[in-house]
Formats: sequence, structure tokens, C-alpha cells
Amino acid sequence: MRVLLVSHYNPDAFEYGGLATFVRELSRGLRELGHEVHYVAVSPTATRRYRNVRLVPSGFSPEELDYRLHEVVRLCAELDGLYDVIVANDYFSPCVARESRLVAYVHTYAGSPWELLLFSYADRLCTNSKLSKSAFEEHARFVRQLTSPWTGKPPVEVEVLYPPPPEPPGRAVVPEGLPELGDTVLCFMGRMQEHKNFEAFRGLVLRLGADGLVVSHDAESRVEVYGESRIVYVGNAPEEVKWGLMGRCTLGVVPSLYEPYGLVALEFVRAGVPVVVSRNCGVAEVLEPLTFDPLNPREMEEVVKEALRFRDDYLAELQDRPIMRKTWAEFAEELLRF
Repeated sequence: MRVLLVSHYNPDAFEYGGLATFVRELSRGLRELGHEVHYVAVSPTATRRYRNVRLVPSGFSPEELDYRLHEVVRLCAELDGLYDVIVANDYFSPCVARESRLVAYVHTYAGSPWELLLFSYADRLCTNSKLSKSAFEEHARFVRQLTSPWTGKPPVEVEVLYPPPPEPPGRAVVPEGLPELGDTVLCFMGRMQEHKNFEAFRGLVLRLGADGLVVSHDAESRVEVYGESRIVYVGNAPEEVKWGLMGRCTLGVVPSLYEPYGLVALEFVRAGVPVVVSRNCGVAEVLEPLTFDPLNPREMEEVVKEALRFRDDYLAELQDRPIMRKTWAEFAEELLRF
């Protein structure tokens, strides 16, 4: 089967973050099934600024972004019919398809007009969690009712397809010169935007007197020292370094105020590190980890202490969850099943 993957990430070039990881792993899974995979990349952006529900790629003016997206619409219209399936996998992936089967796998809902194209023309609407589904299902249904007369696409239900854990690289590497860390190391992995709730993690490290390790595209490599504790920051790291750093930690912490899914939680477990997550993370639906209210520092602290107290047994429970045995080939098969 010929599959066109439309995204603002190029799976053949390393980019940081959960969505880029999703694109790489989905591409791998499709190839494992024997499908021919091609790509259309909307833009090479890796960071975004959030304001209400609007998302603007850093480094691009709205006018330039608008032009790029129009170009993608035009290109996808030309490619329509040349592929069996087109998968548009985020809110910057406008796509109109009449001959090819179109799957809209929407990670987050931004309220953009480009999403209206996906909602209008998709043969399937899919997302990564019940949390994400609740955010846009009603809007998607309304859009389909409005656009059905001219698209011929009747209203459809939004399906939840849970992504599995990413595959680690062939080898994990701890970079030379990494400052010495203590026996208890809490890890924060990902962007340091406001909705990721980084300051809550930082406060947690200080209150517990533990060491912290932060691996983030938004961070410069540096060390903050607080008495006998420290937080080590590592900037954008290649995959083998990221996995090596995760393995050096005692516990992963995902404190996001809102996280549509949270592949990083599964990465921690795959790396042999237990994880606790915010109650507002979609991945909690399938990983079933210890959770906390991201706005309640005391509760977060108590949950972390409990996870550390029973660390080995807790890790074994997480590793035994069905989602940890799911493969990307199985996920790709689900995605292409009409």
C-alpha cells in the first residue's frame, strides 16, 4: 500500500519532541508492514507559542505560515489518488482528499481553520486519548454536519487509538562531562513551556532535597545548585543520549497542566524508570500510573514519595501494562483499518 504522511516533521531528520517521535515511529511501523511511505512536511519548526487555542510556529510570521499551508493544500490535491491512504497527523496538516482514503490523526485541537479541512474531508477521525477526544469531538461532529452536503462525508465518531511506547535506539549513551548526580534523581523530559508546568517540577526537587535532571529542547546545558541538591540541565539531545540520560534517573515526573497523551511517560518505563504523571495526561488512561493534581504541590510530593518507596514493584507493574507490549506495526495496522 502507498501511504502519504503529512506532518510538519520530517521523519528522516531528527527533531525533538513527542510529535516528532510519533512521526518517526509511525513511519517505522508502516514500513515494517511492507507499506511504501512518502512524506510532505509543512514546515521545519520544532517549537511553538501557545496563546489561548491558537498555535503559531516560532520563527514564522502568520502570513508566511498561511502561505506554506496553502502550498500544502495545493500539493496534497495534486497527490490525491496517487496514494491509497493519506495520513494527516496534526493541526498544521491541511489536506483535501477525494480519491485517496484520508485519516486525520489529531493530537491536539487548536481551533484553526486548517483543522476544519481535516474534519471535513477525513474518512476517519482519530486521536490519542479520551482526554483529547473530549476536547474536539463535539466541534468535529458539528463541522461534519455543516460540510457533508458538499464533501459527501457523513458525520463520523472520533476514534481513540493509543500510541505504544517508542523503540529505544540501538545503544544508549551518557554524555561525557555530565555532573555527578546523587542517589535519587528526578527527571523532567520535554519542552519547558508554561503548560508543561516545569516550575512545579523545580519546586518538587527543592522540597525533596533530591537531584534533578532536565532534558529539554528549550534548555541550555547548565547546573543549578541548591545546598546539597542540584538540577542539571541538558539541551536538545540526540536519541541515544536522551535514552542514556533517562536510564540514569530514579523516577520520571510528567507534571503537565494538560497533556493530550504524553509518549515520554512510556519512554521512561521502556528505559527501566518508573514514572508519575499529572492527572491531566491522556497516557494515564492506558499506563495507569500514580497520578497527582498538577496544581497541588503537596499531593505531587506525596505521590513521588510513594513511587520512590515502592520503586521496584511499581516499575514492574508499569512494565506489565498491555500498552507496553503494543508495537508500532500494530498501531499502524489499526490506523489503516477502514
